[in-house]
Amino acid sequence: MKRAYRSLTCMVLVLMLVRFGAHAQSTPGGAALNFTDFADMPERVIYSSYANDGQYLYSLNGMLYNKRISPKALRFDPATKKWRQITDKLIPKINAASVYVPSVHKIYIMGGMKVFSNGLFFNVETLDTQTGEVSILKTENPNPQINCALAVWDNKIYLFGGSDNGYGSSRLYEFDVATEKFKRLKDMPFTAQTAGTVIDGVLYTFGGYNPYNKFIFDEVYAYDIKTDTWKRAGKLPNRVSATGIASTGKNVYVIGSYGDPDFIGYYNTDSGQFIKLKSNMAGRRFASSGIVGHKLWVYGGSSSVIDPGVIKVQAADIQ
Repeated sequence: MKRAYRSLTCMVLVLMLVRFGAHAQSTPGGAALNFTDFADMPERVIYSSYANDGQYLYSLNGMLYNKRISPKALRFDPATKKWRQITDKLIPKINAASVYVPSVHKIYIMGGMKVFSNGLFFNVETLDTQTGEVSILKTENPNPQINCALAVWDNKIYLFGGSDNGYGSSRLYEFDVATEKFKRLKDMPFTAQTAGTVIDGVLYTFGGYNPYNKFIFDEVYAYDIKTDTWKRAGKLPNRVSATGIASTGKNVYVIGSYGDPDFIGYYNTDSGQFIKLKSNMAGRRFASSGIVGHKLWVYGGSSSVIDPGVIKVQAADIQ
């Protein structure tokens, strides 16, 4: 009887390990990213938002080393390895979110904290990447939050997560670029500042931080845009927050974390597995990132509370 009990116990443990392994894996043998340093950013900046249009990388707003808040939009050309300022007309703010919408060649900026007041940024700001023109839309953000996230799919922007006055948000909104109207969708199954992206009509979120109870998440959640439903889609090997996100094909790269700035890995939307990678990346919290030319680019952010900003621009081949 005891032998049968021990056998049953072993089988249960094996099944549990297999189930866990289907969602989160440590670094497999040889899985590593080798980053190369490129042209430094023109200035150290933290708490900026970021975007990429498939050709250029953008850094928007943020706090400079001297505590001033930047009104600038900077553009990096991976082909020439040079930075260029395209405007200094953005409303100064920190901890906002931004996303590029190809159909209108504009970057949309939402959320965050305005510099000249203690209030949240209620506006919807756009930057035309072809002309450098900055515009404020007539509509207002119904749920402005600090460290919220934006993702785009089918000419619609998805606004989710964030926090205000120490309380996290679980709200999810859809913003129609054509009509400039917001629509509230089903709330996230958790409350947090988080990060994510849309792959094949599904919004994926990765980890997050709830400032109310100081809880850090290690789950991957998936929201099906068509059915307006959420489900748990995986587990990360670490609890992560303040991460950068970049995607290509079925892989979503998660870069940096507040508690572990060196953290990096990718989640495959087909397998539901997360692979943690080794790398020589400069550690970053609130990293800016993007994929251009088969390279994962990482820039901005900070490595610690007292760090005025990581000035290095780094890239690794991901072919």
